[in-house]
Amino acid sequence: MSVIDEVRGKLDIVDVVQSYVPLTRSGRSFKANCPFHSEKTPSFFVFPERQSWHCFGACATGGDVFSFVMKRENIGFGEALRLLANRANIALPDRTVEAGREDHLRRACETAARFYNRMLLHSPDAEAARQHLAKRGLSDETVAAFQLGYSPDSWNALQEHLTKEGFSPTDMLFAGLVVQKEDGSLYDRFRGRLVIPIWDERGRMSGFGARALSDDQEPKYLNSPQTPIFDKSAILYGIHKAREAIRREGRAVIVEGYMDALMAHQHGFANVVASMGTALTERQVDILKKLAHRFVLALDPDVAGDEATLRSLGSAWRIFDQRVRASGAGKAGATFQQEPEPELAIASMPRGRDPDEIIREDPKAWTRILDEATPLVDYLFQVAAQKLDLSSPAGKQRALEDLYPLIGRMDNVFLRNEYLDKMARLLQTDRNTLQASIGQLRRRQPSGRGAGIVAPAKASSDRDPLEEYVLALLAQHPELRARAGAASPEQFERPENREIFQHVQKSGIIEVRQSLDEHLQGYWDSLVTTPLPPLDASEMEHTMADALRRLEERRLRHLKQLEEQALTQAELTEDELAEMGRQGLQRNQELLATFTEREQSSWQKRP
Repeated sequence: MSVIDEVRGKLDIVDVVQSYVPLTRSGRSFKANCPFHSEKTPSFFVFPERQSWHCFGACATGGDVFSFVMKRENIGFGEALRLLANRANIALPDRTVEAGREDHLRRACETAARFYNRMLLHSPDAEAARQHLAKRGLSDETVAAFQLGYSPDSWNALQEHLTKEGFSPTDMLFAGLVVQKEDGSLYDRFRGRLVIPIWDERGRMSGFGARALSDDQEPKYLNSPQTPIFDKSAILYGIHKAREAIRREGRAVIVEGYMDALMAHQHGFANVVASMGTALTERQVDILKKLAHRFVLALDPDVAGDEATLRSLGSAWRIFDQRVRASGAGKAGATFQQEPEPELAIASMPRGRDPDEIIREDPKAWTRILDEATPLVDYLFQVAAQKLDLSSPAGKQRALEDLYPLIGRMDNVFLRNEYLDKMARLLQTDRNTLQASIGQLRRRQPSGRGAGIVAPAKASSDRDPLEEYVLALLAQHPELRARAGAASPEQFERPENREIFQHVQKSGIIEVRQSLDEHLQGYWDSLVTTPLPPLDASEMEHTMADALRRLEERRLRHLKQLEEQALTQAELTEDELAEMGRQGLQRNQELLATFTEREQSSWQKRP
């Protein structure tokens, strides 16, 4: 969670707004005379459930707690962040010092990696490590490419080396390279182990994994601790090498262990990454979905179907549920649209065989296993049949709750009907009974989503893929700035995105970073490096235009929702109802115009 979202999450918008404007409860909302223009009839509403506000009068604007303070105090986003962080009693990091500190810790890890690698290649004590690598079939080229190493079986060998290189004990401690005892003394974290350096998706050194070389050494694998530069839940091993191959092939393969990924790369399967032996996290899947929408999980058959595996699939699906991406349309142009169903498949290994063994002995068998991977829905049908008592009403109900949320949101109506037929057969019932059960499930859960294994969660509050895509296009393609010039910043719901968009409109692209508040500069850097699909000049123009139209359509639909909430939940006077009715009519006309423009553009792009 970013500090921006930490501040946003800790404050209640009602408390903040009420410190500026006296609010009156109106149903489940609050209202007041708008503080931004003169009026006699209240048109300013605060919605606690959405943590948002909107003026339905002359201002016709709204937003979240940041937007309100920015407008009320007439300040920029950075100043509002500092003001609200102080109110929430949250200390803001010094971004300049923090970035410099992280770079220094990465240099310490890079120095350690070179030391470990030199020990592996030249130290007599590393013979066991070299034999282990030879036994696993790893080549010298792979050892060099992934900078594998050996940590001497010593309490202070690395400390002595890093001290000579100018690093302090504090540097080593914060980089996770040493451990501090109760008396304050330090000792090397990794001792007598095969060391595996870990890079993040941007190719920056982050930490290490270390494998035991003897059966009596516990644990078998030891990783760097959580540090300012290493978070195991947010890193995939090998992603720095696999990124381009995943984007090129359109498919990512996720294995569990370091050795599995290393062997895959050695044999030319460059689109493979490892989850480092843990269940996939949302942050890991979030990295992958920027590169492709086809995924294969290569699972150990001994754990396939267990709770950890199912949690992995649940995490993956919650991320895949945010299905907004850029989609090329060939020479006819590109559109920014909801992407098709993500292709998530499960490849089960033969019992007792790991991916690295299969790849080493028969690479063609590995290819065949991946190509024959079971689609997620079919896999979960198999899991349900194995884990649940489908002869009992309770087992049938649980299967319905687990599986229907995934089936019910399929875009392809024919595929959806095919799986509904399959579910009816699985539950040994007819389609009419199944449809009645689904209806009951929907009434209990208005969103139509169950609480089972793969029920998608609400989209993450700290992400807006559509807004981020528009900003990434502008950050990486300055020639699109003219197209954005006519757009309104009000189309951006998140104030930090709105702030960046306004700076892009006012500044030259190269000057944007320098003009931003320090707490937005890191975000800008991530936009500059966000992977984008390859588009020619015409496709980029079409994509940007379509994305901006969709932002406007979303803004108008959001306002319609707020109007509906105010009308149904608030206690309004006749004048207030008349004014909101007038605005609602205007909103309908704007929505129709936006929809018509999008349809015309779509027809123009057809071959």
